[in-house]
Amino acid sequence: MGEPLLIQLTRVYPRGPTVRVHLDTPLLPGEVTALFGPSGVGKTTTLRCVAGLERLDAGLIQHGLTVWDDGRRALPPQARRVGFVGQDLALFPHLRAWENVAYGRGAGDEARARALLMELGLGPQEASRPPGQLSGGQRQRVALARALAPNPQVMLLDEPLSALDATRRDALRGLLRETLTRLAVPTLIVTHDRAEALALADRLVVMVAGPHGGELAQDGAAASVLRAPNTEAVARALGFDNVWTVRRDDAGQAWAGTIRLLGEVGERVSLFAEDVQLTAPGAGDGDATLTERLWEGPTARLRLDAGVIVIARVRQAEAEGLSVGQRVGFG
Repeated sequence: MGEPLLIQLTRVYPRGPTVRVHLDTPLLPGEVTALFGPSGVGKTTTLRCVAGLERLDAGLIQHGLTVWDDGRRALPPQARRVGFVGQDLALFPHLRAWENVAYGRGAGDEARARALLMELGLGPQEASRPPGQLSGGQRQRVALARALAPNPQVMLLDEPLSALDATRRDALRGLLRETLTRLAVPTLIVTHDRAEALALADRLVVMVAGPHGGELAQDGAAASVLRAPNTEAVARALGFDNVWTVRRDDAGQAWAGTIRLLGEVGERVSLFAEDVQLTAPGAGDGDATLTERLWEGPTARLRLDAGVIVIARVRQAEAEGLSVGQRVGFG
């Protein structure tokens, strides 16, 4: 069983936003917790405070029974035994890849450094090159290996894949998840990429912009948060294109605009654009007028007016026969 991590954090920036986070979560071996949300809500600030790179203005960060920061006294980063990978990677350009990994552990750690790089898919040739002779994805693996080398009790990753193109990002995402699980390292990761958060995270912590700055809005198992976002702000952050307020008629029937809603629904309904399926008028859950069609490569984004705005994303072939002003059904 992993040690719990308690974060009760207030960080105030002069003439800037305030970050407030209250999170109490077990850090289980191999489990990934994602701090997820748009830019500017304090995700990186939270991670840097946990790492000891920034101090709290008020609050508490505690791992197990050890207080890391109480706003007055703080353990230095090296005493917290965390592995940290920042957005800039911070590799030493004059050292070879294996030397970056072994840095701080002594010359006798070359074999271990090379073995760790091999686990991450970098062979003897790549391990002997300086960062400037490696690709972006390879440099990312060196930074990850360096953070893992001291056997940290917690891994902290700040947007670890953001600098990579889509192809390399997808390839490295699976390797990263497999490595963290195999090495049984509890991990806290910052990301604003929904696909990345859902692919990597067991637990999702959603942060949004509040009235005075960034704040934690919802946390829980990733599947549970995705299934039931607790506010419109959380739903929007998770990428739900359709968030509708529910009204009920005198018979108790739930509606969103002219859409008849079936089953138990709350005050708000969220739906991904990909989950909206077009039908012939009268054959679905509602009818609407097509008001906009935008091509997105192999798909098209449709804007429908059904008393509420409905966003649908359909295959190109399905959208080619449609025209603005046309009536369609959907379900």
